[in-house]
Amino acid sequence: MEAFTLSRRELQRPGLLKALCAGRVTTRQVANALQLSLRQTRRLRRRFESTGAAGLAHRSRGRPSPRRLNTETREAITELMTTLYVGFNDRHLTEKLREQHGLRVSRESVRRLRRANAGFVTESTSAMSAGTTLTR
Repeated sequence: MEAFTLSRRELQRPGLLKALCAGRVTTRQVANALQLSLRQTRRLRRRFESTGAAGLAHRSRGRPSPRRLNTETREAITELMTTLYVGFNDRHLTEKLREQHGLRVSRESVRRLRRANAGFVTESTSAMSAGTTLTR
């Protein structure tokens, strides 16, 4: 038997759909309980009958996002962040990447890369953790 993960929202679906298949509840009652339309409830029932509870998990789970940065861009940004632009904040780094290197990425992408690179500590972060205050 294969293990699978359901989200908190998907967790109650197997029990309700099992009761629906057994005829203990109506499709409308299940639709109301799951806050879905009758059509979506029927679709879920068909999938539950054919594949079981594993078929109720979101089908994109485990797949990489189609909107992710490609590996070359991610590596280039990480390299620049840890060598040339040490101490830059996310916004300033984003501007420099756009102006100097032609890398058009969002500030949030830069922030995520900085957080993913756990061994990298910025100047301001290390000063804060040491208990010193930064003056400007």
